[in-house]
Amino acid sequence: MKREIYLWVALVLVIAAAALYVRYFYQSTISVAIGISPASNATIYPYQKAAFTINIFNNGSSAIENMSLGILVNGNLSTLYKATLPAGKESSIAYNYSPTEAGNYTIQVVADPGKLYAIADRSQASASASVDVVAAENATPSALLPKENITSFRQASLTNGAYLLGTYLFDQFNVSGFTLTGNGQIDSFLKPVLNLTSYYIKNISVAEATYSTNASQAYSVWIKGYLSPNIFAAATFGSSLSTTNVTTSAGDVTFIKMLNDTTFCGWYSGGWIKILAEENGQSCYLIINATAANKSEIHSGGLGNEFGSRLSIANATLLGNYSSTSGTGDSLARLSLINNSSFVYDTISNVSGPRNPSCIGLIRNVGNTSYCSTYIFAKSKRLDGIALIRTTAYVGAYNLTAFSLINASSAISQVYSAASMLQSLNVTGVSLAFKSGIVNTCAFNNSFSCSNMTYNNGTATFRITNNMSSTAVLNSVKCYINAGVFPVPLNATLAAGESYNITTHCYNVTTPLSGISLNLHLGLSLNYTSSNSTSTLAGSAFIPLG
Repeated sequence: MKREIYLWVALVLVIAAAALYVRYFYQSTISVAIGISPASNATIYPYQKAAFTINIFNNGSSAIENMSLGILVNGNLSTLYKATLPAGKESSIAYNYSPTEAGNYTIQVVADPGKLYAIADRSQASASASVDVVAAENATPSALLPKENITSFRQASLTNGAYLLGTYLFDQFNVSGFTLTGNGQIDSFLKPVLNLTSYYIKNISVAEATYSTNASQAYSVWIKGYLSPNIFAAATFGSSLSTTNVTTSAGDVTFIKMLNDTTFCGWYSGGWIKILAEENGQSCYLIINATAANKSEIHSGGLGNEFGSRLSIANATLLGNYSSTSGTGDSLARLSLINNSSFVYDTISNVSGPRNPSCIGLIRNVGNTSYCSTYIFAKSKRLDGIALIRTTAYVGAYNLTAFSLINASSAISQVYSAASMLQSLNVTGVSLAFKSGIVNTCAFNNSFSCSNMTYNNGTATFRITNNMSSTAVLNSVKCYINAGVFPVPLNATLAAGESYNITTHCYNVTTPLSGISLNLHLGLSLNYTSSNSTSTLAGSAFIPLG
């Protein structure tokens, strides 16, 4: 066996040696000249396209067949082409490069980078061009908004992941805080485009303001990525909307007149696609032309100074920042990815208003703070393995909330994790105590009434009252799904009109029930003796959440 391996190795070496011999002693010498045009834009911003034209001229007498053409960016091989040219012929290749960082980039084209061909003059077999990439300006979308008579203001800074997740949470769970803007018309126009191109988007920054004048609203959206402003014109195809070009102080902008007195302007500037829209106010291009004195960067309230760092979750990837301010208070929020498996949107606000102590979910008290965790159903009402849990606490002047999008199997553990995250905000003050807003019910017939039904981890407790005119001895009780197998002895005597609290575990046939249940229907069975006659009375219970 080893001898055969040695023979095969020897054969490969002979073939390789023969190929090299032919390469250096029998291959025709070729002559090639390479050229590259300067970039279409000598200076660009990150993610913009630098377009080059590469020229290949076979100025020799031998044909070039399947020769590699290497494109190097700052000395690193980026792309390989193959070139086949008859003698005396010329060809060109369009090459585009979109850098992601600022800096100077040298694009070098090298014929036969592996030096497999006999090229007469290699000094002509390469060429280079350069392009300067300028850093994009800092995201300040609020600087486009009029600053006078603002009654409320909201801003968000998102990665493409935060945009996609926010869109999912709004579309599937109707969580209003994740609308791109507060204008349904603008969102309906932008979202199909952004959803289709989200892979090519890196960041989105949003600012919007409401004004006391005519209840007008202005929206500014900045998008950084590989997209072109032409997407706005493309988005109008198949709709009743149309675009026109308007010259403004920011250059030419794409103008769209929408319904309900909403105007839309889009253009590219400073490394961003910029959008300015106005509802019930002056046209968006007139705002662009307004003097700088009428506009300035707007900032949200002061919660960020105190709680900004506290909202950051350890060992998590930050996806988005949100803040808002109004006459009733401020709010601050973060959207994070934890361990690449779950998403958490935690928020703190001091917005004044009524607080509802009723909890349609699980109540957990940690120290002196009361937390309410609620399961939020998707609009489809389907349980598809994904759960959205909202955990809330009211402490002092602050409202604390965490939305957790997780695998449904982790719902119980997330109740505890979300409470711990909110607790880490270290907010001091008196906590509003939650009380259950869930009404459990139970019933027998007129002989016995049932009330005060509670259910916790498979154990049911309820109060039963003897409505008969005679004494009853309660012998046993069953609580079950499908069938009751295990009766729990009671041996309790109830005079007419007396009540008794019963506690029993519930079973699914022979399996004890446990964990949290949703919309649970239970069967009850009460065995009792009255007036020397023993009877079994069927009953029922309904647990919305327990």
